[in-house]
Amino acid sequence: MSYSGRLFIVALGGCLVAWLALPQIPQGELDQSVPSEQQQQTGVKKDQSRGADVEPSGKQPTAEQNKTKAEIYKRACEKPKDSNDAQLCEQWRAAVAAEAQVSLNRLGTWFLFGTLIFTGIAAAATYLTVRTMKSTAERQLRAYLSVEITGFNFDRDPNRTLICKAGFNIRNDGQTPAYDVRTNVDFRVAEQPLMKDMERPKDNVLRYENSISPNRFQEAGGSKAIPVEKQRLLPGQKLYFIGLVLYKDAFDAERETWFCGYIDQSDLIMDLSPGPKTIPLTFRWAERHNKTT
Repeated sequence: MSYSGRLFIVALGGCLVAWLALPQIPQGELDQSVPSEQQQQTGVKKDQSRGADVEPSGKQPTAEQNKTKAEIYKRACEKPKDSNDAQLCEQWRAAVAAEAQVSLNRLGTWFLFGTLIFTGIAAAATYLTVRTMKSTAERQLRAYLSVEITGFNFDRDPNRTLICKAGFNIRNDGQTPAYDVRTNVDFRVAEQPLMKDMERPKDNVLRYENSISPNRFQEAGGSKAIPVEKQRLLPGQKLYFIGLVLYKDAFDAERETWFCGYIDQSDLIMDLSPGPKTIPLTFRWAERHNKTT
């Protein structure tokens, strides 16, 4: 899930918590409670003034009775008969206003959290835009190192160990220098075409002191000794040259360039006859391990 989506869910959860935290006042509760109190205080007095013999029964009125009395009381408050009625009407109006204020507060809370949600979404969009712009600028300005093979040399020592040497140029095709350049290369026997990835070279690291400026190249090389017991080629196998160029770009990010290929005349190279091999060699890039990060 994206950053803005997570922020929206958090804000929505905050709205729900705020809604649940607000006091829940049943509709009409205030209208019902105030008339009941007014009825208890003035019921006997009004009945006596009319000459009635009715006394309060002491029984709790039902909700329907309270609603009816509230409507009667509301109409009575339009023209109160005396100061007591006027005071009770003011209390009733204050209660109604308080209930309305609760609804307004709840609505205001929703507007507040809605504003926070949209503000959060806008902030997330701005963050993503800035991050995209930064990433785009880095891709345009960073260093890109590529490799060009310049040649191979194969020889045998008195123990018939095969000494493999390779030369290559590292070129900076980017816009800014490459720093802390290191190489790590290896010669390996594997099937052709490669059906799976090779392990990362790790035992033949060379470090170069100079940085590589844009449109400049650095001469490099590597070697490996293959003992006679590992020189056997099975049908379909070739001798591969694989390597890594490690470096840091101008933004201090660690980068690497993989390169890998095989020698067409691998069977002739593995010939156990002594002396250097002067046959013409053809190097072909492999299907895997040729990429830049």
